[in-house]
Amino acid sequence: MKYVLMKAPLCAADITDGSERAEYVPQKYILEVTGRPHRAINLMYEYHPHDKNWPQMGRLINKHYRRDRRTNGYFPYMALDKGHTNCEPFNHMRDIRKFGQDVQLTMTFDLNVSDEKLIKIAQDLNTFGYLEFRINHECNGHWFTFNKENSYKQVSDFFVRFHNILHQYAPNVKTNACFNGVGKDKGAEEHMKEDELAPLFRCADILSFDMYHSLHWGWPHDGYDPVRLGAKGKIKKVEKAYQISYDEWWDVLYRFVDLMLKVNNGVQKDIYLGEANTDADVVGLEEQGGWVDEIYSQIKKRNHPWLKGITYYQFRDRGGLGLEYELDEDKTKSRANPALDTYKKVIVDEYFNLQLEIQKEEVNEAELEWKSAREAKGVYLEKSIPSSINKCYLKINSDINAIIKINERWFHKSPADKKINISPALNRRDKIKIAIFSPPSKGENVTDKHNPDYLNNYKSRLKETQITLI
Repeated sequence: MKYVLMKAPLCAADITDGSERAEYVPQKYILEVTGRPHRAINLMYEYHPHDKNWPQMGRLINKHYRRDRRTNGYFPYMALDKGHTNCEPFNHMRDIRKFGQDVQLTMTFDLNVSDEKLIKIAQDLNTFGYLEFRINHECNGHWFTFNKENSYKQVSDFFVRFHNILHQYAPNVKTNACFNGVGKDKGAEEHMKEDELAPLFRCADILSFDMYHSLHWGWPHDGYDPVRLGAKGKIKKVEKAYQISYDEWWDVLYRFVDLMLKVNNGVQKDIYLGEANTDADVVGLEEQGGWVDEIYSQIKKRNHPWLKGITYYQFRDRGGLGLEYELDEDKTKSRANPALDTYKKVIVDEYFNLQLEIQKEEVNEAELEWKSAREAKGVYLEKSIPSSINKCYLKINSDINAIIKINERWFHKSPADKKINISPALNRRDKIKIAIFSPPSKGENVTDKHNPDYLNNYKSRLKETQITLI
């Protein structure tokens, strides 16, 4: 048994799970479908406590939640109202981290939220390790409540204020400033003056860019009727939509990168594609799969060191953006879209996949460490079995929580599990390659008297004799 290190991909494959367009899907299901954990899972929430009827969720009518209050359509952030974190989005965040993934939290805010409440939000996030916080994303736009009711300077001032609070009360949280690319004719410099959004992008830890190759922005009010779907899953007539070429898509992104260099005085910060996709309502289901293959291939070929990740928006959707389509008659069920198979192939490419580095040192007992999906230490070993075996279980005689890579496929072991069925990973080899990592068993970094650094580094122990095949 040897140590193995987990490192960040060259460009992380991240994904959004749940939004105004879909319900949250448990990570167990997503892992089983995609075959590997993501680097990060993006969640969409909002906090508007001064709204009339807050936090009323509303009724799902014609694919969209109807509410009697101001809204951006996202799920309500409930912890401050309830006075505890046994609620959303924290239950989803725990689920994400149990499966060895980092949280990317996107939230829109009422800008009048007090420092006292922002401090409480930061304190509640402090036990969730490395977390990327997209605050009031697409801040150069005009469609969200915070832009409709406030100036760009006020949006920037709020971000800077919250950024400073997070750095003080939750130092593992990294703030993410998000810009929206809205097409080839939109000037990237708009609203980027010193008395508008420039200070926001200068103070942020991470920069992100939301850019769609095509988007049915009138969804669900325009062109919803499924009767009008063509043979390839394309809506025959969509009025409120746009589509640009691949070259135009890259041109808009490069203009953003140049602008950020100017704003940050020549310092190149990490950039993520915070939301990226093409809309099947506009291009059709088959073409959506083609976009996945093409854009991920282009990202790998261009190999920009500043582009650290791409977040596919999103796993499941009631419109044309999902790898799966959420069924109207039962929101817990879905059907796979053609893009899913393509996505599963591209994310196992070494350019987008989690990087594992096997160490030389042999150990009989190991201390496993989990800082994030970008930095973790696990164990690696190989086991020999006859190639004729087609059913096999991995037994770990320990109550650790674990994500386990068997050959090329990943599995999850909960603390209650003593064995897991690894038969789907068998591929007629004489040797099975096993890598085991142990993310927080409760999904957050709880107090550990034996580990004073528990907020930064979750630790557990495992002996080689506790690992067997049956």
